[in-house]
Amino acid sequence: MRHPVLRIKKGTSSYDDRPDTIIEERTAEKSEQRRASREIKRRPLALFRLRRGSLLPILILVLIVAVIMRVVPRPASRANIGGWHASLQARVVGDILYVGVGFTRLDRHGARDFQSFASVVFIAPDTGQQAETTGILEESRVALRAQMRYTGHEKTLRALVTIDGQSQTLFLSIRGP
Repeated sequence: MRHPVLRIKKGTSSYDDRPDTIIEERTAEKSEQRRASREIKRRPLALFRLRRGSLLPILILVLIVAVIMRVVPRPASRANIGGWHASLQARVVGDILYVGVGFTRLDRHGARDFQSFASVVFIAPDTGQQAETTGILEESRVALRAQMRYTGHEKTLRALVTIDGQSQTLFLSIRGP
């Protein structure tokens, strides 16, 4: 007599109802699940691991911004002259051009009796107009102002700022009214 041949397709498993094999299969399945969960939790190696609530990304962004602010040149309407930060400003109201330079002391912890003499010559190169103002810089914030006639042809403004013998030329484009 010939024994029957059982054909089993690939990928199928047979059932064995003996109690010892059921326990072995369950423990094998649990260990496979543990290995799979460990493999899922593993991340590719990074330079540093970040935890939730970490301030490291914010610190890195602050450092990048600080470096960029130091590297990027200041606009031509601002400069540091003789221990003061000077900022040129202009505003058009009707046919009058209000011009001024604001000064801020760089050394805020310096002596209170520190005084500087400043003079500013405002020049509109398009029309050739000039205005001059002088003053003593003794407080931490001071502004020297003047007025010029505005005809609409003025596109740029120059200011020759002199503080205690040190000079710097500031430039600013004028926007119309």
